[in-house]
Amino acid sequence: MLLFLNDVFNKERFVILILSLFIIYVIKTIFDHFYKKEVEKGFYSLKHSSEMYYFRKLEKLDPSSLEHIDKEYLGNKILEISYNLNKIVSDLFEYCLPFVIGMVIYMVVLTQINIFLPIITFVLILSLLFYEYKKYEDEEATNYNDLLKDFVFKLTDIRMLNCFSFCAKKLDKSDNNICILRNKIKYDLVYDIASMIILLVAIIPSIFILKNVVDILGVLSFFTLMAIGLKDLMYSIVPTIKNIKRYKRNKIILEEYLSNTIQEKHINEWKKINIKGANFIYESGVEIKIPNFEFNKGENISILGAAGMGKSTLLHILSGMYRLNEGFTYVNDKQTNASIDSMYITRSTKMFKISLRDNLLLDNKMSDEDLLKLLKEIDVMEWYEGLNDGLDTIIDINYINLPDQVREKLNILRGVISDKETLLLDEPTYDLDIESEKIIANMIKKYWKKKSYIIVTHRPIFTTICKKHYFMKNHQLLESEPLL
Repeated sequence: MLLFLNDVFNKERFVILILSLFIIYVIKTIFDHFYKKEVEKGFYSLKHSSEMYYFRKLEKLDPSSLEHIDKEYLGNKILEISYNLNKIVSDLFEYCLPFVIGMVIYMVVLTQINIFLPIITFVLILSLLFYEYKKYEDEEATNYNDLLKDFVFKLTDIRMLNCFSFCAKKLDKSDNNICILRNKIKYDLVYDIASMIILLVAIIPSIFILKNVVDILGVLSFFTLMAIGLKDLMYSIVPTIKNIKRYKRNKIILEEYLSNTIQEKHINEWKKINIKGANFIYESGVEIKIPNFEFNKGENISILGAAGMGKSTLLHILSGMYRLNEGFTYVNDKQTNASIDSMYITRSTKMFKISLRDNLLLDNKMSDEDLLKLLKEIDVMEWYEGLNDGLDTIIDINYINLPDQVREKLNILRGVISDKETLLLDEPTYDLDIESEKIIANMIKKYWKKKSYIIVTHRPIFTTICKKHYFMKNHQLLESEPLL
């Protein structure tokens, strides 16, 4: 349309105009195809990279702080900030950049007509943007990654099972990650009227200033078409500005959540672990005393005692979940703050929202045939046969029935399959009957001959498979205490 502005419109210029429009249309079609095929993949990749960046930072959180973190809120914040970042980049390419280019052309043409027109137009556009900014209501982002939310919510279980790397791999390969990037244009009468006024500010003076009818027709066509194109682009500027502010706010919140980090170390090679003269004090004031605890490589230890005496506390200390208030931990007679590389299973350890196979194997390898043999050996085949997809069934309490008894048995299988040489079990058969306990005790004796393990329990059957016993009484650890 710029061809109308500076010369008489004739047949030659009409041909040039048609050819120009055709070339622009071809370029636009090619770009749209490229955008849909490649650029949207880039936006998705950016969102996923942001999620993985923050998820990996969770591994450095101090384990002792996990109990106090609102993990559901944290998971939502990670998804929200990844959406904010992706939306900002997407909007910059889709709306902001075209809007800036269009406005520059618009203002250049206005300047050719009258120097004051671009100034007035610019002030009106800023006023309209300010009006939209004040009244704009933030929309909930249509963005989620169920697997990430599930992993963050079960962050404590991931840390206790010592399977963070496995979860990161599963998350990195997951395609269950929805990301909606488009702004929804809402009808606004005031916005439409204001847009029309801005257009008239350009058109009306042009009619009086320009003398040539052809020039006037060209100006009317140019400003009308530009206004139509810029109107929707300008409407999308405000959500982008709001999104930038939300991104900054969410980034500050996440950094505060992730500030309590430690450089945690896991010890793989060890011969002896001692805890001496140690105390752990809960916020309630309850003090757990551990005068002397010794755990040698290859030993099988049971810790017995009444509920609430501190049995589980000792396992939390060994796994690194809790930090001693007093006393020290020694590995191979050397004082250390590191924790042993172990798998810690409790009666409440959760299943992840992934397949049954992946839940059991975690980062280990085993054939489906061998896995089914273990399921049969631990007596859960009746439950298993009710699954629609067998080992591929996604473990989600919203869709399948997972009784506590079955979950406890599956957790024991995690330990059987695990390549961890040290296992910490906290009331692993709390909801099971005597026959099931016998099955699990036999499996432990069969499969853990070369492993070191500690079992916290109030069930006598597990004392028969352990050669060393501790007893918790009055919140203090005692050795060789009579069991009766």
